[in-house]
Amino acid sequence: MICPECKNECDRDEVDVGVGVITGPWGCTVCGWSEDPEYSHNPDTRIDSRGGYTPDGSSIQEEGAKK
Repeated sequence: MICPECKNECDRDEVDVGVGVITGPWGCTVCGWSEDPEYSHNPDTRIDSRGGYTPDGSSIQEEGAKK
């Protein structure tokens, strides 16, 4: 899926539970857009575009800020 905000490639978490596959929302790791508005990037939150928790000051969060 292509991000409707920044046109970069999106991805999502998927898990095979034996009787089917459960998928999370599509999300962009570049701009923080998510197809689920609850997870879309918000400056007041530390939840990423796919529902993952990223602590303030982490190397992942700092790398995202550089892009």
